[in-house]
Amino acid sequence: IFKLDLSTKEAQKAVNEWVAKRTEGMIEEFRSEPYADTVKMAILNAVYLDAKWEEAFDRMKTDTLPFYREVTASFLIDWPTHREYIKEETLEGIVLPYQSGRLAFLALRATDGRKPEELLAELSAERLQSLAAGAAEVPMDFAMPRFTLEYNQTLLPVLEEMGLSAALKPEKADFSGITGAGEGSLHIGEVTQKV
Repeated sequence: IFKLDLSTKEAQKAVNEWVAKRTEGMIEEFRSEPYADTVKMAILNAVYLDAKWEEAFDRMKTDTLPFYREVTASFLIDWPTHREYIKEETLEGIVLPYQSGRLAFLALRATDGRKPEELLAELSAERLQSLAAGAAEVPMDFAMPRFTLEYNQTLLPVLEEMGLSAALKPEKADFSGITGAGEGSLHIGEVTQKV
């Protein structure tokens, strides 16, 4: 807990340093600008995934190959190998477990011409679990482009769908247990998830 004027560059730097330290440098810039001068409080939480593949890729088998049209990429190559493969009429994929055994990376692609966004729109948690459970270990030559994932999303619509709309409205929010003041003195104005 620290107290700063959140609308300053000093506060922006402090927030970014706090997040970078707690994510082992995986998220170096959480805030690209200071908070508005109306912001009274920022509550931060940081979680990161530091996982190793159950079956590691050989660093000596990384190569640059054609990826998409004229694009080349650095690929993780593993052949010959046995991997958990998903094959259905309109999609295929692979399950790459992490060492913990609790998590896995699931890569899917449509085989019927659908765009990734279209495939993603029809995938629920239950559908993903079903796909992973239906994977079968098969011999294959496997190559996957190396990539970095970045995701930055506001969660206000999600919170509203969950029924927390009063906490988001200045005229209805009641955080008097925190502030000692009545309604309207404090509300949730921003919730951001960054990966």
